Amino acid sequence: MATALILTDNAAEAFHCQQILTDLFDKVRACNTVGGAARELAESSPDLVIVFGLQGFSGQASKAAAQVISGPIPTVLMCPGLHVVGSTDPERSVRVVPPLNRTNTFKALDALGLAGLVKPIHP
Repeated sequence: MATALILTDNAAEAFHCQQILTDLFDKVRACNTVGGAARELAESSPDLVIVFGLQGFSGQASKAAAQVISGPIPTVLMCPGLHVVGSTDPERSVRVVPPLNRTNTFKALDALGLAGLVKPIHP
C-alpha cells in the first residue's frame, strides 16, 4: 500500500494535491506544521513527501523539507520551478512539468523510478 504525506500550511494547496495523489496512492495524509510531519514520519514512513512553501520558512519549501526529511524518502518540493528531489541526493532529481496534475506527477515519479509504487493511471 503506497502512501504520500503532504506538508503545507495552505489548505487549498493540500486539497488540490490530495485530489491528484489520491488517484495515484492508496493513502494520502496532510500536515500543516513541521512538527506534525515529523510525528507522522516517526509513526509511519511514507513512500513520498510533498512539501509546499510554508509561511514559517519564508516560502522556502526546501528548508521545511530539510527539517523533516531524513534518509531516502523521495520529496516533491512545490516551489518556483516545481522540482522533485530525492532528499539530498542530486542523482534522484527530476523536473515536474507544470501544471501539477496526475499525469505530470506520474511522469515525474516514473523518472525517479517510483512508478511501481503508485496505482496505474487509466485514461
